[in-house]
Amino acid sequence: IISPGEAYGKLPPLSGFAMVTGTAPGASILMSHPRLPEVPILAVRRVGYGRTLMLNGAGFWRWGFLPFGFGGDNKVYNGLISGGMAWLLAAGETEPFTIDSDKPVYRSGERVILSARLRDEANMPLEGAQVGARVFVNAPDSTQADTMNIVMEERGGGLYTTELPAVGVGDWRIIAAAELDNQRIGMAQGKFLVEPYSLELENTQLNETVLRNIASATGGVYFRAENIDSLPKILEIPEVIRRESHDKALWDHPILLIIFVLALCAEWILRKRSDLP
Repeated sequence: IISPGEAYGKLPPLSGFAMVTGTAPGASILMSHPRLPEVPILAVRRVGYGRTLMLNGAGFWRWGFLPFGFGGDNKVYNGLISGGMAWLLAAGETEPFTIDSDKPVYRSGERVILSARLRDEANMPLEGAQVGARVFVNAPDSTQADTMNIVMEERGGGLYTTELPAVGVGDWRIIAAAELDNQRIGMAQGKFLVEPYSLELENTQLNETVLRNIASATGGVYFRAENIDSLPKILEIPEVIRRESHDKALWDHPILLIIFVLALCAEWILRKRSDLP
């Protein structure tokens, strides 16, 4: 087995390089001049959510062609170019280990498929790892029955998957760990939601045929929303007469007492003026 250093050492020399020493903060030197270690030839750096790669040299094309003249091949050169491009194009990947479900929201009783992706420092798929996860309901009253410990199956290309049995309604969380050669190499988290399933909500589209049949069978008329203005012309609303009755006792009313007293006084005055007994 030839190490990467030995493989690059057998490549033809470059025709020139820039005398640059030192690196920017956060940069990593992957290849330097054989006699001037302070001069970087290949360096990489993360800048925010982006990435940069520097090749300091002239005649890199020689590495892709000259080895054939000596019975070699261009695998090292192709690996350098493809690996560098893969690392740069993965600028949006902030984590080398991710886990997620195939859908963010499920209905109760529906199967849940979890997928984890594992990549190495060069952003290449990492195979041969062991990936396990703990799935639990994110609720204060959750019990041990609401927690599952699972081992994910490797599918190749850095992909690991598993299928969960039917899980209950709730806000579920995933905490996964990846190990390689009995050493933990990454942690990842994910989540998904399981909602109650109702047969009434299976198909919520408007079915005009069924509505027209119901209206015809019950002696009614089917209307669309845009024809609702014609509804008052068809409706026969009978006149509603409201009658109310109120009973009130008058014999003990204060006004009757006053009238009775005034009548007696008037009679007494008239009798006195008329000299009647």
